[in-house]
Amino acid sequence: MNISVIIPARNEEILLPECIRSVQNSVTVFDFSVEIIVVADCCNDGTAEIAKESGCKVYNVSFSSRSKARNYGFKNASSDIVVFLDADTLISKSFFCETINSLYEYPVVWYSQKTLEKSLLADLYFKTVNLISMFRPTFSPAIGVRAGYFEEIGGFNENLKSYEDYYFLLAAWKNEAAKFCPTSVQTSMRRVAKFGLFKATLYFFLAWLNPAEFEWRPI
Repeated sequence: MNISVIIPARNEEILLPECIRSVQNSVTVFDFSVEIIVVADCCNDGTAEIAKESGCKVYNVSFSSRSKARNYGFKNASSDIVVFLDADTLISKSFFCETINSLYEYPVVWYSQKTLEKSLLADLYFKTVNLISMFRPTFSPAIGVRAGYFEEIGGFNENLKSYEDYYFLLAAWKNEAAKFCPTSVQTSMRRVAKFGLFKATLYFFLAWLNPAEFEWRPI
């Protein structure tokens, strides 16, 4: 069994190493191979070098677009199962096993989320997100998909600057092709930490209203 993990990254030299290690640690548990593809988009730090030193396939691009970076990574993937993973996200040792089992039933899966930071507010936030996710997709820092289905629906919408993950999942869910996987990934609340709760909430709302125009400021 082969799996491709695609990580779009823009100036992620701080959090990317731990993300890559979590993928590599998960691989040692099961008998299959994983290629890690890092798409370094408009980076001016050590993201690409760190990824190369960690044994990843690295592509330097200047799209300034998460959708384009994700789709570009897919074009260079060689596996029938693909996982899109945010650079500030960690996976568990059971992640790939649960992903494969879920993809036998549905061609697209999204995951339960936990926070990397110790915060009661963040815990409450993700519990709410996970409750909603049991019934319909939300945004997701990790998405598993069969390569054939991804090609069939045309990948991520490159006209969107925000919430491309949500709209990708929503389209699959409406076609009864997506499933919520209870296996948790840990992801960062760094936007709230940087911008503050009020401003981060405002940005989320603006992105929701106009995902084709609103783009998050760099973290």
